[in-house]
Amino acid sequence: MTHVTTFYKAKGGVASTLSAIYYACALARVHGPDQVILLDADKGTRSVDKYITRRVKNHGFEVDMPFLVEEWNPNKGPLATFAVEVLKRIGPVKHLIIDMGADPSYAINAAILADTIIMPIKPWETDYETIDDLMSGLAENEGAKKYVLLTIVDRPRQGEAATARADITKKYEAKYGVTVLQTEVKKQAKYRSYHKNGDVPDELWAYEGVYAEINGGHMLDGTPFNLEMDLNPRG
Repeated sequence: MTHVTTFYKAKGGVASTLSAIYYACALARVHGPDQVILLDADKGTRSVDKYITRRVKNHGFEVDMPFLVEEWNPNKGPLATFAVEVLKRIGPVKHLIIDMGADPSYAINAAILADTIIMPIKPWETDYETIDDLMSGLAENEGAKKYVLLTIVDRPRQGEAATARADITKKYEAKYGVTVLQTEVKKQAKYRSYHKNGDVPDELWAYEGVYAEINGGHMLDGTPFNLEMDLNPRG
């Protein structure tokens, strides 16, 4: 059975597409690139499409893709129906990742499909207060595992992530069953450099941690995940 993960956000600029791409890369390294589909449903920016375009431009048409890619827009019919049709056409795969835009009328549709919901959020109160809005339309999917991924964490302000993690846990864990991942994505130029070039780095840094926390506690090479690991790149 295909496991569906939706990257679910209330606003742009939270590294949602970057996170979806490199989380998909982590899954593909474990299961194989033909076992992971990244469904680009962010109708505003089409950032996944731009990533693939840059990958081909920089490496040529013969470059291996890190995962399978499908694109959805409202002209292709209901998102849920399109996702099911994709799985029928391609065949059974282990993971379907949906990268959604912030339009609630489409985002809720994608989140209702999900077995796992990942919400990339900046560690600022004005951002994580959107969790109420994000959760308001998901009464039909109470069984999904829901995670907050703190992104664009500013290294000089090291206390903000800990404060946000504690506050989100207090306000939303019991209310919605939301878990804040211990792994956080710091504001590092290296992530965006790879993204802008259509590259897949040898190490997936924080996204290995996201994979480990959600998928059984082991890194991509099988070593145990440790909460004390610093999983962000230098430079």
